Amino acid sequence: MSGAEEEAECRICGDLVPTSELVEPCGCRGGMRWAHSQCVQTWISTDKGPGRRNDSCEVCGEAWVGEYDVPEPSVQSPEEYAHRMHVLLSSAYVRVMMDVPRAHDEHLLRHLGPHLPGPWLEWLRRDAGRRRSAFVRWKERAVRAMSLGGRQNVGSVAVRRYQASSPDGRNARTRATGCGCFGGRATGNGAGARGTRRGGRDADDATPGTPRDRRQ
Repeated sequence: MSGAEEEAECRICGDLVPTSELVEPCGCRGGMRWAHSQCVQTWISTDKGPGRRNDSCEVCGEAWVGEYDVPEPSVQSPEEYAHRMHVLLSSAYVRVMMDVPRAHDEHLLRHLGPHLPGPWLEWLRRDAGRRRSAFVRWKERAVRAMSLGGRQNVGSVAVRRYQASSPDGRNARTRATGCGCFGGRATGNGAGARGTRRGGRDADDATPGTPRDRRQ
């Protein structure tokens, strides 16, 4: 008893039939290997768009294997091209206005919209204003940040230069205020003030009748 005949699926219509009813129209393999001869002819005869030739497979790029009637590429008139572009722009505009845009709708409106009249011209004007305002705000923030950063850098450089040129640069503010609040040693008037305060405490301690004498 002979085995069952191998079956395969037509790549175009999807019917599962014995391979004896199918052909290999090109160099494709796997699930794209088999097809009905009539399905291949129907596909070849289908217009793929202006200027596109149908004499080879779009997947593998090889020429069709077999006797097929290959039509000449169609030529699109400027009026037909403008109509197609108008349909594309109208669809993209409606989706954008309904807030359900596809991935390239806004890109299509920005690049093709200025070349054809339509309701999208007002959207393009508003979009240009929004993008310009956003750019201006970003530029102002960038300039302000650069300006602040530049002033801070200048101040830091000045401080470092002063500290490098003066051994006591770190304690300049301490000497001016006369205290050690800024991390340096108090000198000059600050030391004198501490000495005066210390002397005053010693004098108070030596005065009869002070709490120190009573403790003794």
